[in-house]
Amino acid sequence: MTSFTYFPSGSPWSDPPLRDYLGTLKWYKILQGYLPNNEELADTIHFTIGSGPDQGEPTLFPLSGDPVAGFGDIDGYGDNFVPGERRMILSSGPFTMQPGDTQEVIVAVVGGIGESNLLSVKQMKENDRMAQGAYDNLFEFVPTAVQFAARPDYLSESQTRVHFRAVNTDADAIQLSVRKYDGSEVASLTLYDDGLHRDGSAGDGVFGNDWETTPLTEGLYVDAQVNYSGGQSYTWHRIQEALTTAGPVRISRFILGSDNLNHDGAANPGENIRYTLEIENQTAFDFSDLLIRQTEPAISPALQNLSAPRGDQIIPALTANSSFSWDYSSEGKFYQFDIASGLAGDDSVRIAVQLSDGQYNLWRDTVSVWVAALPVEPRDRLMSRIEGDCAGQLGYRLVDPSLLAEHTYQVSFNNALPSGAVLFDLQDLTSGETLLTAQPYPDQYGHNSQVVDGIMVTRGTTIP
Repeated sequence: MTSFTYFPSGSPWSDPPLRDYLGTLKWYKILQGYLPNNEELADTIHFTIGSGPDQGEPTLFPLSGDPVAGFGDIDGYGDNFVPGERRMILSSGPFTMQPGDTQEVIVAVVGGIGESNLLSVKQMKENDRMAQGAYDNLFEFVPTAVQFAARPDYLSESQTRVHFRAVNTDADAIQLSVRKYDGSEVASLTLYDDGLHRDGSAGDGVFGNDWETTPLTEGLYVDAQVNYSGGQSYTWHRIQEALTTAGPVRISRFILGSDNLNHDGAANPGENIRYTLEIENQTAFDFSDLLIRQTEPAISPALQNLSAPRGDQIIPALTANSSFSWDYSSEGKFYQFDIASGLAGDDSVRIAVQLSDGQYNLWRDTVSVWVAALPVEPRDRLMSRIEGDCAGQLGYRLVDPSLLAEHTYQVSFNNALPSGAVLFDLQDLTSGETLLTAQPYPDQYGHNSQVVDGIMVTRGTTIP
């Protein structure tokens, strides 16, 4: 493949017309990896890298990052277009051919299905390695896959030990090559199946060995050459990516920003929880552009609908032996999840979080969240409309019956609204007191509603 181009929804360019000379000129530019900006062949504009450390640089291969590990140019991040429809063009050539010549082109269509979109990408890559192995051996020998794992142990700021483990009952020998992403080799080592290298029992098809190194600021990848029992040999390229020896970067604190049912500052069954994090860099290195992601599927089945409504948080810089945190704001970056209403409560649930930087480092951590049983089961009700036009009925939630004043309340919307704003006042008609003024229209969860006298206003059945 010599170039990759694509048409994203919402972009200023679209598919050039077919069977049209001017359209053909644009298609020719696309096949060369350029934008279809006009019909002038000499006026070429490259795609640019939209995210990652090389953001803004021209490229023939946009979106070439790794969405699973979270580094490089990733669709939907940085200056790239928001998620949506994509139509792709994969180009190869040009080929020099004489009249009557033939050109054989081998194409594999590879898919993968996992438990989430990213795990499907991971499975697709594994399937692609199998397909490539079959082709490289002219389909006469299909190398069996290797179950591979690399676990770094950060012994100190000056020493990291990585334990490699590979499982394949058809293998006689496995040789690893640990490399930087520029291709240079950092280490070469043999995995053993002798029962002496934390590999299980001798001859059980489980291979292992340890590698000790001084920490490196950049991530590594691993190639594995496998000699099979039938005499064949095959190299599994990049069987492990984003191997991090730099040291630990961990989640040091879960910060609950908002809980939607009762606003008591605790996670309860049935709630939508919004949160931020504190990240601690326990290494001797400075890192930049750290991307934080919740990973799916959730570790705890009681957690559902994990998302980052305003995009994943990116830490611009995290210096050695320092930490970073940020406050929750409905207009800023935050993460959220739903807790199953059937959970009994007074128990903890866990969230898996992944951190990556622009130098191919990848860290994984888990966060434990205590879920307290609801002190009182909230009850939702609908208001009665007094006057004015409204599609549906506003609602209210009984959060704490012990605080109810047995008063009558009225919600009124201001007719003189600022452009785009929907604001309301809450009055206690019994006491004549205005309890809330210029409050925002309730969001779908009720995060932006305040609890007053044991009640809070909800969206009800109204349509925003």
